[in-house]
Amino acid sequence: MLSGRRYLLDLSPEQGEMCEEFGDICRSVWNTALEQRREYRRRGAWMNYVPRTRCSGAPPAASSPRETARAKRSSGAKPQAADTATMPT
Repeated sequence: MLSGRRYLLDLSPEQGEMCEEFGDICRSVWNTALEQRREYRRRGAWMNYVPRTRCSGAPPAASSPRETARAKRSSGAKPQAADTATMPT
């Protein structure tokens, strides 16, 4: 059974504007993805994860977490620490 919760936030005017902006951005991304999906289906094509990553320039995804870890080890990539100087407080 699904259940939902509602919360009432007491935001300052600036926080309210920022939340509205975040909502607008999320809605725009969702609508763009939905439009792309509908266009692919209209043409009889199917869009899954791999072609989308290739279009974006990202490397194809590994099929399992183990393969991802193996690829990181073999590439010599080192983990990067978070840059706390640029993080908002």
